[in-house]
Amino acid sequence: MEDGTVNDPSVQDKMCAYCFDNLKEIHSNGEILMYPKDLPNGEYPLFITWQLDKILRGCIGTFKAELLSKLVPLYCYIAAFKDDRFPPISEKEIPLLTCSVSLLSNFENIEDPLDFEIGKHGMEVEFEVDEKKYRSTYLPHVPFEQNWTQEHTLNKLISKAGYKDGKYEDIKDKFTKATRYQSIKFKMTHQQYLEHKEKLGKSTEENKEEGE
Repeated sequence: MEDGTVNDPSVQDKMCAYCFDNLKEIHSNGEILMYPKDLPNGEYPLFITWQLDKILRGCIGTFKAELLSKLVPLYCYIAAFKDDRFPPISEKEIPLLTCSVSLLSNFENIEDPLDFEIGKHGMEVEFEVDEKKYRSTYLPHVPFEQNWTQEHTLNKLISKAGYKDGKYEDIKDKFTKATRYQSIKFKMTHQQYLEHKEKLGKSTEENKEEGE
């Protein structure tokens, strides 16, 4: 179930700010912060991404659509602390972080794995070699930012899945499923987070003054 308010930049800022609040709460008290009631709560598949000085620091998500009130807190935590490609994010790294939220939609199974548009579609592929199954995905922005072609994206997906010995042209007959999808992506640096919190604090003080 899609919620149109997720396209509102102010709502997107609040959701990213919550992720930073959540990360700080986990470091301070070891607990996941409750998802704010004034944020959208539609059902989406999603991925949460943490970057450190524009370098990937953690990215985990799910293709199963569930309420944002469940998935955002959970995958904010998992991406920061449970991505086994990286050590857990430390408290001292927080000022250098950027948080991105990707809400996924428009999933389409395609017969030709090359039938996707760079910058528009993410890709999930599944293939089987010697009775071993492989699976991987890249979000829509990744091939675009890396300036990959469609075929190079598939080669990278094959490698990411854990199969290091082949390229798409060599094993294309081994593909069992290819799915393209789209996403709404929004992000916030820690500096933008601080500015957001300062602005929010000023707004709260002004509202108090008006009520006196």
